[in-house]
Amino acid sequence: MNWTKGFFRIWLVGTIGWFLVTGITGAHEIAIAAAYVRDCTFPGSGPWCEYMAEGATNFRAVLFIIVLPPLVVLTTGVALFWVARGFKNPQSEQRSGQAVRLDQDSRGHL
Repeated sequence: MNWTKGFFRIWLVGTIGWFLVTGITGAHEIAIAAAYVRDCTFPGSGPWCEYMAEGATNFRAVLFIIVLPPLVVLTTGVALFWVARGFKNPQSEQRSGQAVRLDQDSRGHL
C-alpha cells in the first residue's frame, strides 16, 4: 500500500471540490458586487455605493480564500510525512530491500 500516493489523491480530489465550491460561491459574490458597482455609476446613487465599490474590487481576497486552504493542507501533509520518515528505522528499509531482491532472484530460477 502506498500511503503517499493515496493521500495525494485524496488531497487532489478535495482540492478540486474546494475549487468548485468556493469558485461558484466566489463567482456569485463577485457578480453581486459587480451589479452594485454597475448600479452605483448613476448620479444620485445612495451612500452605500462607495462601500460596495471598495468591496467589489477586492478580487485578491477571493483568490486568497480559494487558493490558500489547499496549499496549507498540502504543506501540512508534506511536513507530517517528512517527520514520519524521520522515525523510520534505516535497518528495516535495508532488510525490506534485500527481501525484494531475493524474491526477484528466486523468480528467475523457477
